Amino acid sequence: MNIQDKTRGELQKELTELQSNFNYLNLLKDIDAAKRMQLEQELAAAHKEIAFQNEEKGKRAAELILTNLQLKFETEEKAKRAAELVIANIELVFQNEEKEKRAAELVIANKELAFQNGEKIKRAKELENANRDLEQFAYVASHDLQEPLRMISSYTQLLERKYKDKLDQDANDYIHFAVDGAIRMQKLLIGIRDFSRVSTHSRAFEPVDTKTISGQAVGYADQIDHPLPV
Repeated sequence: MNIQDKTRGELQKELTELQSNFNYLNLLKDIDAAKRMQLEQELAAAHKEIAFQNEEKGKRAAELILTNLQLKFETEEKAKRAAELVIANIELVFQNEEKEKRAAELVIANKELAFQNGEKIKRAKELENANRDLEQFAYVASHDLQEPLRMISSYTQLLERKYKDKLDQDANDYIHFAVDGAIRMQKLLIGIRDFSRVSTHSRAFEPVDTKTISGQAVGYADQIDHPLPV
């Protein structure tokens, strides 16, 4: 059917349908553009989210690297501390062993000292006993020797009194020296007896004339060095 054969109504109807189809196509076009824009926006947002997540991942990776470095440093420090602790423990064990050795040596030294002190006490006791015995011997000896010495002294004094003017000068000197020697011997024995009793019968010390004592000692020495001729 030609357009000329169609009526106005039919043409109007077709035109209306064409217009409707055109509008529909435009609407589809607008819808596609809107969807495309939405998709682009969503894609841009997804890109931003991905970029943000990548940045966050980068930060987390950097933080993880720093954490690993810190952990490695702490592990190395712990290893150093552990090595130092091992060395300190070895040193402590060595010091304890040395202390035990010193303690053992000290125990031995104390035992040796106690033994030496015991020996010193024994020696002191023995020396005390020996001194006591010596004092007793000196006392007894000086006491017993005085009797014959008194006899010698008495008879020489009698000899001196009886024959002093009847003999020559040499005889008189001999008798004098004999009497003097007996007297000095008696004084020595008395001195030995008194000295032996110093520790048991103590007496207060008295001042003495050392000049006189030294002069007597020199005089006795001269008599010994220069005896009278026989």
